[in-house]
Amino acid sequence: MSKNETLIKQINEAQKAWGDGIVSIGKEELAIETFVKDLYYFEGEEFKTLFKPTLTSFITSKERVIEYFEGFARNPRIKKVWFNNWEILPIDKNLDPTKQSVIVNGVYNFLTRDNVITAEYSFVYRFDFNSDNKSASKHTILLQHSSLPMPLG
Repeated sequence: MSKNETLIKQINEAQKAWGDGIVSIGKEELAIETFVKDLYYFEGEEFKTLFKPTLTSFITSKERVIEYFEGFARNPRIKKVWFNNWEILPIDKNLDPTKQSVIVNGVYNFLTRDNVITAEYSFVYRFDFNSDNKSASKHTILLQHSSLPMPLG
């Protein structure tokens, strides 16, 4: 598998982990604190992710992120999340297989009880790869930004 194919596989896995986590929070099967700590960037106990979710201003503390996900994922309950039309913008053009940060942007959709919510997103992921260069030992979200699409015309 090429470095780029490995990276695409890792991005798919990272996005699946995020989407599955949102659904699990909505079902109250996953603690929001665990979700945030496992997927977002921290320095020690300090939340360091640049976090700008849809329809809010920047959130800079772990406590506020937890409050956000409490409202977003649990009310209304998110039943399914899927990503589409995404592309990779490598930060490291050499695609270093041991540490790789990439910008991924596209569209994600959230199925609730009543409708589908569509938003545009950008994530910056950092992947720390195992020595075999075939799998990431950890992925971390450095930046998350989302917004509602602006109608054209």
